[in-house]
Amino acid sequence: MNYERIVVLFIVLVIAYSILAPIFQPYLLWISLVFGILLIVFICCILMFPRFRQGVFSALKSIFTKLLSWLRTEREKQSLTSTKPQRTPIPEEIKKQVFSRAGGRCQIPGCKELESPVIHHIDQDRTNHRFDNLILLCSNHHTTADHRGFRKEQLHLWKEHKNLSQNY
Repeated sequence: MNYERIVVLFIVLVIAYSILAPIFQPYLLWISLVFGILLIVFICCILMFPRFRQGVFSALKSIFTKLLSWLRTEREKQSLTSTKPQRTPIPEEIKKQVFSRAGGRCQIPGCKELESPVIHHIDQDRTNHRFDNLILLCSNHHTTADHRGFRKEQLHLWKEHKNLSQNY
């Protein structure tokens, strides 16, 4: 006897009952009665027949093992497809140029923060190390820029010191 098919059929019946019960409201009493009888018979068979019980439990183990294996492979597939492009370091010469252009300070007009500015990629592409795509920002403004708190156009203007307003 193929216990795995019996267990799968029972699981399908439970799911079908929970989905179809609201649809067949007028027949709910009869459907519940038939389902209850099937459930009682299934439980009695598990309790009374050790071979049936062993078959059902091994079938459940097999089903869950297959399910876990499938979930692992799906997770691995997802991790392979969602990998970010490798981040390459910004060349030292370009870093020096960005710091020199900014005077070693955050390039947002009116920012008074002096400690450890960081280089931000304006187009959000961490592999695009073109000089015109980089701006020096303090950690607070860098976080804001990472969460798209500034428009790209605005960052380009601030980078070139062409906009002196503080409208973000």
